[in-house]
Amino acid sequence: LKAKVKESLDAEAKQNARRAETAEIEDHLVKMNHFDLPQSLVDEYTESSLRNFVTSMTRMKPEQLTAEQRKSFEERIRPSVEKDLRVGYIIHAIAKKENLEATEADWKAELDKSLASSNGNKAEEKKIKTFFDERKAHIMATLSERKVFDFLKEQAVTK
Repeated sequence: LKAKVKESLDAEAKQNARRAETAEIEDHLVKMNHFDLPQSLVDEYTESSLRNFVTSMTRMKPEQLTAEQRKSFEERIRPSVEKDLRVGYIIHAIAKKENLEATEADWKAELDKSLASSNGNKAEEKKIKTFFDERKAHIMATLSERKVFDFLKEQAVTK
């Protein structure tokens, strides 16, 4: 039991360190690459984030917010939305420039890794395959993003 707990804590610590490292890279990318975003895109993503946040964190529908509440949520969400959009544009540009875009083989390898975790459970395998087929574009984008972050970590000069 102690070994399992230690293993779990170690895995969690590594995951937290990776998240912190990724956040640091994102902050640096945004700081070093300022550019204007299309206002309509920022507005659209802010609205989407607001809807998701209100729906998941409150028991209200976004339409139930008062104008003041809506404005307050938007003001809190907008900086995060703008950062996420900038990071997305930058990551996409790096992936393209450095030829780090995910391939079909990358997608297949990720699918195989997920299938291996199903331990031969046919129903689970079917769910995994369906998920991968339905979300292929999103999975490919995530794999490309992972390649870019790995590349940036390799290229990083730390102080």
